[in-house]
Amino acid sequence: MKGRLTLFTSPALLAKRWEWVDGEAKKTTAAQMTSGSYEVLSFDSVSALVDILRDVSTKQALCASIPLDGSESGAITTRAAAGDRPGALTRTKDCFALPSGPGIGFIDCDEAGISRDQLFDMLFEAAPALRDAAMLWRPSGSSHIFHGDQDLTGLRGQHVVVPVADASDWPRALKVIAARLWLAGHGRVKVSSAGALLERCPVDLAVGEAARLLFVGGSHCEPPLEQRRGDVVVRPGGWLDSRASIADLSSEEAGRLEGLIAQAKAAALPEAQRLRELHRASTVGRRVPELMRAGCSASEAEARIGAACDAALAGVLLGDFELSVVGQDGRCTLVTVGQVLADRDRWHGATCLDPLNPEHRSGSPDAVLYLHEASPVLFSLDDGGQIYRLRAQRVRVTAVAGGRDDVVQQLAAVVSDLDCVFHADGSPVVLVNDRLVTLTRAHLLNLLGTAVAFFRQTGRGVAPADIPPDLADLVLSHLATY
Repeated sequence: MKGRLTLFTSPALLAKRWEWVDGEAKKTTAAQMTSGSYEVLSFDSVSALVDILRDVSTKQALCASIPLDGSESGAITTRAAAGDRPGALTRTKDCFALPSGPGIGFIDCDEAGISRDQLFDMLFEAAPALRDAAMLWRPSGSSHIFHGDQDLTGLRGQHVVVPVADASDWPRALKVIAARLWLAGHGRVKVSSAGALLERCPVDLAVGEAARLLFVGGSHCEPPLEQRRGDVVVRPGGWLDSRASIADLSSEEAGRLEGLIAQAKAAALPEAQRLRELHRASTVGRRVPELMRAGCSASEAEARIGAACDAALAGVLLGDFELSVVGQDGRCTLVTVGQVLADRDRWHGATCLDPLNPEHRSGSPDAVLYLHEASPVLFSLDDGGQIYRLRAQRVRVTAVAGGRDDVVQQLAAVVSDLDCVFHADGSPVVLVNDRLVTLTRAHLLNLLGTAVAFFRQTGRGVAPADIPPDLADLVLSHLATY
């Protein structure tokens, strides 16, 4: 059996950099790989795979995927520059995919306080077939950074590489392993600084994605710092046939898993609500002056920023929400969703920090903007994969006595401008799960809930209100006349 994987080489440092500054070890996130080269490597034994792992430098990274065009080597470029470099590939799912044949499965454990033996025991409990599989173990790239005789970081994380018979099945198998770890009592819910409830277990599902870079080459340390990770540790065994030996959860197991996660989230909810309020207040305080300088009143600015914070927790990023876009040099730039939607060609394919958990994986870019879809989204790899819908800032619509026709026209205009709404044979339709379906009242109210800030004039002034169903019906009738 001969496995394949890809080695990427960058002209710039890909590993994290550690420096000794003012008596402390400082870590710098590496630059993004936007240029360089790729080479498909083969291995037919565990020892050959060990040699590959040993030789990866701090300017290189492995990938379990291989080129879709069948090439064995070539140049890497960005989406924006692809037209200027014929033959060069982008490091994306458009060009690289997991092979339907022998390759590698990668396990990344970044849970603190777990030893190698404990990790192996957990994995064997979750997937007994791993007992007979070869497993190559090494501390993660941020582990065991030394200053003299002092180990400053300890075992920060662990990497396990498994030779597998079908690399394309590994994402499924890894999800099953994670689920069984939860069922065995090794799952937990983490609350992010923004108050998001995140499912966690000893293995990170993000590394199972196609075209994912695997940073196995360690860190770059400036003297007097140095890294002492030791050599690759090999647990003897054969190739893992995950399709045959790692079965999906049964219906009963899936039900128990759902209950465990629900209980863990319920227990974490009070802390999540506390952090949500703190994060919302902090964001409002930081962003309101900016909107006021642009002409908003203090109350309107506070309402807009607060709405952006609240909507993000529901999976919708409004126009005022700030994204941390990671540049080629590894530095972050703050850009609003409104700015991104106004210049889609520029920002399509850009990588970002997770919108609700920017500290994930030590600040690594784990989210990608896909802006050329009918409904633009940001896809984050955190928490097993999360899709955030991007929406322009909510339009303020105020209903006043005697002005129903005007409100209907305003709401209809907002809906017509949405990227996911179309007209087919004179009837409004909406894109739902990649299918065009008739725009119903339920669909309409859901769309208006994210696109419109609805207010009603009362005797005491203007107050937020829900859009009445009968008003939605009038909007539907008006849309049918477009």
